Amino acid sequence: MSVARHEYQKGLDVLLHATAEVSADIPELRVVVVGRQGNQTADLARMRDELGLGHVVTLAGTRDDVLDVLAAADGFVLASRWEGHSGALVEAMAMRTPIIVTDIAAFREVLSDGAGLFAAVGDPKALAAAIRATLADTPGAAARAEAARRLFETRFTIDASVNGMVAFYERALSH
Repeated sequence: MSVARHEYQKGLDVLLHATAEVSADIPELRVVVVGRQGNQTADLARMRDELGLGHVVTLAGTRDDVLDVLAAADGFVLASRWEGHSGALVEAMAMRTPIIVTDIAAFREVLSDGAGLFAAVGDPKALAAAIRATLADTPGAAARAEAARRLFETRFTIDASVNGMVAFYERALSH
């Protein structure tokens, strides 16, 4: 699954091309994209149909049960070309969903090696390889998802955020 607005920045076109490649080997593959419509919605729907992915890819729009979808997913993919801090990534970490992201600074700041798989930006073949690796190695994917959950617990819970803020102010006041 992916959570992303239908904008060029989010790389959903790359995800569709990667999905076409993976679905040739794994015909039971299903991809759900949750997120609001945007400038690329019509292009993505057309591309999905041209790639023969009408039965594979669902553009689900906005939903209020994203955490449930994350919990049910075998993997979470963010194919962004650039990004700020991704709330969806943090949610996937919290839900122990195996993570596949593009290798951009914003995602490296959140995930350490071992907590997800990184694919080259704009490279459908690299993204497809990471999706295949996640689906083929369930124990490895689960171990990465657990590592991501531990990062979530140490950095992104309310307690971790409050503790970090207190430590920041203590350092600032000591100078």
